[in-house]
Amino acid sequence: MKRLICILVVSVLTMVSFGAFGAADVKVTASAPSVVTENQRFQLIYTIHNAQADSFRLPKIKSFKLISGPSKSSSTSTQIVGGRIVSSTSVSLTYIAVAEKKGTITIPAASIWSNGVKYTTNTVSVTVQSQTEQQKKQADAKKQAEEQRQLQLQAEADEITAEDLFIRTEWDADNVYADNHNNLVIKLYYRVNVAGWDNIVWPTSKNCEVTDAGVARNVRYGRAQVNGTLYNTVIIGKKDVVPAKNGKLTFNSGELDVIVNVPNKNDFWGGYHRVVKHMVIPGIVTSVKPASEKPVQVEEKPVEQPHWNL
Repeated sequence: MKRLICILVVSVLTMVSFGAFGAADVKVTASAPSVVTENQRFQLIYTIHNAQADSFRLPKIKSFKLISGPSKSSSTSTQIVGGRIVSSTSVSLTYIAVAEKKGTITIPAASIWSNGVKYTTNTVSVTVQSQTEQQKKQADAKKQAEEQRQLQLQAEADEITAEDLFIRTEWDADNVYADNHNNLVIKLYYRVNVAGWDNIVWPTSKNCEVTDAGVARNVRYGRAQVNGTLYNTVIIGKKDVVPAKNGKLTFNSGELDVIVNVPNKNDFWGGYHRVVKHMVIPGIVTSVKPASEKPVQVEEKPVEQPHWNL
């Protein structure tokens, strides 16, 4: 063990003696945002890598106003490159500037001296836009993103087929009679995660009186089998219809938006988002029978129990 430690110490001393430690190349850079708006503050940063600046000369800058700086910051890092331990340092001088004039401005190179050697930074090009142009670009980008989002949601809604979701308009009795109260039911059948519905336009008809009929919660939801497939059902509307006369009665179609919860794709945590499926409420054509043909309901009287005199 002692022999191994001695070998390591000798190896390190040998590396130092033969220049195993090195320094990275000296480099100077300038950076700033490529696009700013009028009267917007931004950072103009000059950095010297792997050297100490003896002096620094800022170039003449037109159409920009320096309002503060420079503020100084530094950092150091060490890494092994090709078997050599290389240390790198950087010192940054940061100015805060304000754009005063619209247009594209090129900031000339700055000069930095280190150990008697002059280094020159790159030039920086900055485009200054009016606030109106910038706001318009942001609004256009937001509008485009929203349009893309709506197209994606519409595509997902289109994937929901009539086998997943459909509506039926039907009477709750076999026959409809004039001058009588008849219930017209609009029922939604679904195999997807329905969150609700909105923007309803109910079917309409002439020559009849239509009022809303309440639906008890315990009968609103149910299940039904259609062509061998089991569906959840919900009554989204129930109308009390009193036809003025017998004969043909037509209800035109209506419409509504059904809100569906769709699972998020490629989401480790699961969850869902909502899409809107625009649907048509089917119309219905009915032959209304005369009121005289409606069977008379005979009220059943309770059977009196005999009284026994004991």
